[in-house]
Amino acid sequence: MSTTSNCTEVESAIQFLLGLGARPINATQYIASFSIGAARQLAIEKEKKSIYLWTQACRESAPPELACFLRRHYSASKSRNSNLNEKNAPLLKAGNAADYWMFPTIGELVRFVHWYRKP
Repeated sequence: MSTTSNCTEVESAIQFLLGLGARPINATQYIASFSIGAARQLAIEKEKKSIYLWTQACRESAPPELACFLRRHYSASKSRNSNLNEKNAPLLKAGNAADYWMFPTIGELVRFVHWYRKP
């Protein structure tokens, strides 16, 4: 993995999740997936320049200050990153609706994850 400041931001995001008690599901070259909170999953893309995050569909209930970070909603039938599969992130794979987010800083991610992990 590159040692640019952007990768450091992604690595910091992964360390934050682990420190919060997120349980790793699996990691590939491209994503790190976690279980967090009450039956929630998320996955971070490891090779992006900013923090890109996949979550179960939650955009409709996200507060406005977090909803602005949504990049795309994926319906259950929409194809997506092939690393989001039964082994790596079963609740985020095709067949389930998912949301794709981009957080410019770790601070925005922290606020989002604290909201997202609540039932």
